[in-house]
Amino acid sequence: MPWACKAFSELHAQLLAQNPSLLGCWRIFMIKLWNHNLLDARSMNTCNMIIDNFKN
Repeated sequence: MPWACKAFSELHAQLLAQNPSLLGCWRIFMIKLWNHNLLDARSMNTCNMIIDNFKN
């Protein structure tokens, strides 16, 4: 699952960076994946950094 989150973040980073409510939903979804052990903290951090790079 980490590869899918990274690919989604790379593909939609610009849209997520421009829309705070959508970004919030994406982060909540990643937390839900983490709670079910489908995503690790390192992958979650990588996905957030990809999106944060578009904000700056």
